[in-house]
Amino acid sequence: MRSEQERLMAALAHGLIILSYGTGVGGPIAAFVIWMVNKDKSKWVAFQALQAIVYQIALLCIGIVFGAVMFATFFLWILWVPVFSLLGLAFLVYAGYGAYQCWQGKDFKYIYVGDFVAAKFGSME
Repeated sequence: MRSEQERLMAALAHGLIILSYGTGVGGPIAAFVIWMVNKDKSKWVAFQALQAIVYQIALLCIGIVFGAVMFATFFLWILWVPVFSLLGLAFLVYAGYGAYQCWQGKDFKYIYVGDFVAAKFGSME
């Protein structure tokens, strides 16, 4: 059974993606701080925080590419804005689901990102 502290830290690592929507990099920085504080205390929290970091940085890169596409095709902005808004909302909801799962003490792995983090940095246990 995971402690309340572990569940809170893992949930925050995922849930603080909301900071990225205002600052661009607030979410990955918060997840990095959570990882730094917990990397020697709990492998589970460290794994969840690393996933959050990779997921949020990947989203930042995707956002930059989409922004460049939107800028390059500015005459189609009326089509791009709703598409990018819906994608942003979907990514936020997915991270929120991860936060909820962690708060419940369940293992959570993002699609692709979880396997990548497990292969590069080790698994949860």
